[in-house]
Amino acid sequence: MVDLAEAFRAMQRREFALALTALGEPDAGPGRCAVPSEWWRMRALILNAAGQLDGAQEAFESGLAVLDRENRTATARLHASYGGFLINQGRWWEAIEAFGHCREAAKQSRDTPAGLSVTYNLAWAHLLTGDVERAAGEVERDILAVGRPSGQSFGALILCARSLVALVRGDAALARSTARMAARLAPTPEVKARALYVGALATMSLGEPEAAREELQASQAAYGAGDGGRRAGVLLALWSGRVPDVDTADDQAKVLLYQAAWALRGGDDGAARELLRRGVTIGSAYVAALGSRLLPELREWSAGTPFPLPVWRPPSRVIEVKVRGVLGLTVNGHRVQSRLPVGTASLLAALVEADVGGSAERRALPAARVVREALGGRAGALSRAAHQARMLIGDEEVVQDVRVGAVPWVRLSDRWTWQVDARGHGRVLGGRECPAADLYT
Repeated sequence: MVDLAEAFRAMQRREFALALTALGEPDAGPGRCAVPSEWWRMRALILNAAGQLDGAQEAFESGLAVLDRENRTATARLHASYGGFLINQGRWWEAIEAFGHCREAAKQSRDTPAGLSVTYNLAWAHLLTGDVERAAGEVERDILAVGRPSGQSFGALILCARSLVALVRGDAALARSTARMAARLAPTPEVKARALYVGALATMSLGEPEAAREELQASQAAYGAGDGGRRAGVLLALWSGRVPDVDTADDQAKVLLYQAAWALRGGDDGAARELLRRGVTIGSAYVAALGSRLLPELREWSAGTPFPLPVWRPPSRVIEVKVRGVLGLTVNGHRVQSRLPVGTASLLAALVEADVGGSAERRALPAARVVREALGGRAGALSRAAHQARMLIGDEEVVQDVRVGAVPWVRLSDRWTWQVDARGHGRVLGGRECPAADLYT
């Protein structure tokens, strides 16, 4: 039998000839593998890493031709790898189709981590096409899975995607908070590197260049020598005023946009205009959106040219907690389509009412009182409910631990507008008997 793991390890060491030797030749290798489509997938990955793109395309097509679609795991893996290959070739719509097949297979096999991973990829592909609302929709549809035990580690990918969407929409503060939560929860160095990279973009957008460079350097170190490390290195050079060597259209577009901004600062509007034109023409819609956030002076100036950088406005930040009947959470109009845990609903409902009741702190209560009046006095319930809320909403600062004098309090973030929906039929807070439920009975 073919040892796919040995081939993969050789590929990671960039010993591509050895990796292909471990696989064997196409006329015999697939037949010596329990899942022939996996053999072709591994060959495609090796050829792609070696820069043999035509060969990689042929290998992916061969894998699709022999794919046993009843094998949901193999189906998801092959389409996920093919989608990543297509994205790198700038074939975004084909990638979206491939990732759609991957999602369906992951759903049928109830593979939550695989489903969350492909959600990130779909959101990323939609961002590349410039469809920010579709990207946001992909992220929000899996919001509840992030809070489940089976999804929490790979939920860091969803948080990365949500951070990117928030950044493109112009909500850099939320983007940074979400990215930092993703970095903390990341299950692998690669996912942590991705979260640090997104967080660095948000920090730079907030006008904190030194902190942004530190985050980006940490991302580059976590990525290592692969594509992610190279991508981080491109931005580090640009943030230091240097022009890096680049080998992709999107990286070239980033360089051109920064050169346009430098020309504009130097008073050469003609050069800035030409560099801007080339940058928005060569790169993806995502790079243009990123340039809009990282280069605000270029964004404002470009509005008077035929090549304006795109501007999306962040949606209103509204959270609604449904406390009667089937408990629920609605974030910016997106409903969590499953039962919200009673503890999380009780915590949020109690704190929202604290604002109405004229608390010494807005939307805040002493932690001991929250545990006693909303969480049934259960030890550890407060930390669990707060963690669940942060994960579902995608904001590490949405529930805050603060001190009023020497007393620990819990507070809801002022970043959001809070509402409670107590309409309809059914029991309040799942029938829990506590002062928090009495507020809405």
